[in-house]
Amino acid sequence: QRELCGRWEIGDGSLYVSYTIEGYFHFVLGEVIYNRSNGRDVEFLKQIVKENRLNGAKEGVKECLIRDAQNNDSFHLTCQLIDAGDPYLTICIKPLLTFLRRCGAQDTIEKVLQNPSANDWKAFLHLDNLLGELQLIKIQKEFRQATLKKNQFDNRDALELGILALNSLEATHRQDFQPFIEKKLQDFLNDDEILGAWAFFQKRDDKYEQALEFFERALSIRLVTFGEEHAKVAATYNNIGTIWSRKEEFDKALEYYQKSLEIKLKTLGEEHHSVAVSYGNIGSVWKGKGEYDKALEFYQRSLSIRLTSLGAFHPKVATSYSNIGTIWKRKHEFDRAMEFYMKALDIRLKTLGQDHRLLAILLNNIGSVWQQKKEFGNALECHQRSLAIKIKIHGPEHRDVATSYFNIGCTLESMKAYGRALENYQNSLVIKQKSLETNHPDVLKLQSAIDRVRALM
Repeated sequence: QRELCGRWEIGDGSLYVSYTIEGYFHFVLGEVIYNRSNGRDVEFLKQIVKENRLNGAKEGVKECLIRDAQNNDSFHLTCQLIDAGDPYLTICIKPLLTFLRRCGAQDTIEKVLQNPSANDWKAFLHLDNLLGELQLIKIQKEFRQATLKKNQFDNRDALELGILALNSLEATHRQDFQPFIEKKLQDFLNDDEILGAWAFFQKRDDKYEQALEFFERALSIRLVTFGEEHAKVAATYNNIGTIWSRKEEFDKALEYYQKSLEIKLKTLGEEHHSVAVSYGNIGSVWKGKGEYDKALEFYQRSLSIRLTSLGAFHPKVATSYSNIGTIWKRKHEFDRAMEFYMKALDIRLKTLGQDHRLLAILLNNIGSVWQQKKEFGNALECHQRSLAIKIKIHGPEHRDVATSYFNIGCTLESMKAYGRALENYQNSLVIKQKSLETNHPDVLKLQSAIDRVRALM
């Protein structure tokens, strides 16, 4: 089927994608509908969807709404269709994203909530999912935090988005919202999605026992509701495996990852990208156990599936290259590690842009290889670039920022620049102490580094 070239922006970069003839038809149909709908109310668009059952009509209306979002500050057509609910609501999510990127989170939220309905928060939740899929992390964070100011947490969609938004705040900024969310949570203890969202919130704070409790509650509900071989059951097994992995109980983690993998193989087949996720997670367990050859085997399986199912220049392929690079680094084969990290870097720069969280992580890994090779100038450059991205995305007090300050401190200490090393260690400690107890291993490690550097000055 012949293709036409188009462009979709990701982060600060641009991805060139292809439209099929069908996609181009939707584009043109949207232009026609937009021109004909000018000055009409939303009933005109609803009539098109009702009278044309084919998917093309919905896609044409969606393209019309995207043009409206690009050109019309009132944004009333999309807002009215959201209030109409299904089957119209899902048509409105990409137009919502378009308006969000043009006018910002606050204006978008105010426009949608001008005539409040229960569907507003359902639409916001769909929009948040789309932002995550497109890896628009900075925009997603701004959107989530803006919704908190308007959220009464009075329905399940509002509560779920509230939990996700709480997840994007640092511990010191949660007190205005967390008590209300915890109170509302008691009304939704039979909702597996709400339980899962709360478990992720607990995991983010390293509260692994609480996270495990809520994931297991969600699992019990899903087993009864969906049966043993459902995608949501597989996802929950995977999430529980991740908690055991974080607790460094790798045999338990492997047990749950294997359960998740078995369901995926039965229901999705060997070559599905979700199977690649499971192979990657199992590889991480073997890495944690120090069995690097087994880890490499599973990471390579994951890479093979991703190359086949997603193509050579997909962010998930970059993740596989990065994972393999880390194994070579652990095996002290630093040139091979750098080879795979550079493959990952090429993809992430082209697909995610210059200021993405995953790029910051990768730069940190590359910096650690330069450190091992005793090329401290290159190491420092990578760690400083990683720090700049993290501050831009998360702000100056995020724990990932603290990690970068620590890494810069280590490099400067190796360079015998003890004064600058001390400054960075202290910056890291100030951030860590805001969220961790004084006896936490990370705090003790930083205090030890500070004492060591002071003794060398």
